[in-house]
Amino acid sequence: MSGVTGRTSSGKPPASRVAKLRILLIEDDPGDVRLIKEMLEEGSKRIVFEIEPIDKLATGLEKVRSERYDAVLLDIDLLDSKGLHTFYALHSAAPQLPIIVLSPFADEEVASEVVRGGAQDFLIKGRIEGGILTRGILYSIERKQAETALRGRAMEAESSQFRAETYFDFLAHDMANIISPIMAYAELISADGATSPEIKNKAAKIVEQVRRAASFILSLKGLEEAERTSLDRFATVDLVEVFPPIEARVRQEYLDKHLIIGYELPSGTSLRVIGGNHIRNILEGILENAANYADNDTVAINIKVVPAEEVGEKKSWQIEIADNGPGIPDDLKNCFQGSSNRPEGLRKDLSRGVASSLLVYSTVVKHFGGRIWVEDRLPGDFTKGAKIMMRLPRGE
Repeated sequence: MSGVTGRTSSGKPPASRVAKLRILLIEDDPGDVRLIKEMLEEGSKRIVFEIEPIDKLATGLEKVRSERYDAVLLDIDLLDSKGLHTFYALHSAAPQLPIIVLSPFADEEVASEVVRGGAQDFLIKGRIEGGILTRGILYSIERKQAETALRGRAMEAESSQFRAETYFDFLAHDMANIISPIMAYAELISADGATSPEIKNKAAKIVEQVRRAASFILSLKGLEEAERTSLDRFATVDLVEVFPPIEARVRQEYLDKHLIIGYELPSGTSLRVIGGNHIRNILEGILENAANYADNDTVAINIKVVPAEEVGEKKSWQIEIADNGPGIPDDLKNCFQGSSNRPEGLRKDLSRGVASSLLVYSTVVKHFGGRIWVEDRLPGDFTKGAKIMMRLPRGE
């Protein structure tokens, strides 16, 4: 509100309790101007309305650009402007001002249009009285203030999100630059014939940890990108084309392991799924986990794709990736579902590496309508290996 003003004594409210509002009245009918002034004078004893009447839109546009008002009462049929154009011209010139549209006609279509366009209210001249007009102005000012505050918070949130995304991009890029030479030096040390077995073992541990860090950063980057991508913008990929290069990369990365990878894929049909590069990275990460955490040098992985049971009209492919590794106990499956308790005696590297990566993968997949969960390769005996289950919506 603009401020406060005093009144004479004798029963009148104290000056500190009387608010003053400055109202621009754009109305070309002198009789309506007089009537509106009288209604506002009678509408409230605690509000003083300073009303400035003008009769042309052009003058009103100049006023709202150069002076400050608390609200505008606008007749949309003026000498120099008629209909919706009147409102939109004024709203465009002063979007921060609450505007109450006045009309001599009960036109629901026009009323809906101006309210959708940003007007705070639409009043019919012959059906208002002082109390209604006063409350309409006060409510309009309050709603506009709430809208402005909400818009400010939304812009602040959007700005904060943009900064967070930018900082993360910097972090991911710089971390990759830091990790790469560490990996290279550790591999050189490990490959040097003069290096002792003990040092080679330590270098191999460094390579393993750096590889995990790089994979986790890549997963987080994928999650951040997925969260800001709408479902209709996710690319599709054909699983038949995705698996061979993934397998080749994992084999090259784990030359010290004997990888046996088998496939059970439907023939004669497209295996396209929604997810684009996110799916490539997730599938590669799952195969890397199977190779990395295996207890022996021979790693058996079986990849199976079958049509998923349909839920409503959505069709999906179900991917099953089973390995012969140490398996995932039920307690760790619960960790994957959100519990923070690690089962006693479980390898810490397994619980941290598998659970953290699968949680990120699961969150990414949910963004494009998929799901990830964990089962035993042999039901009831987790020690015989894990089976990572993925359900992905089919792509066109």
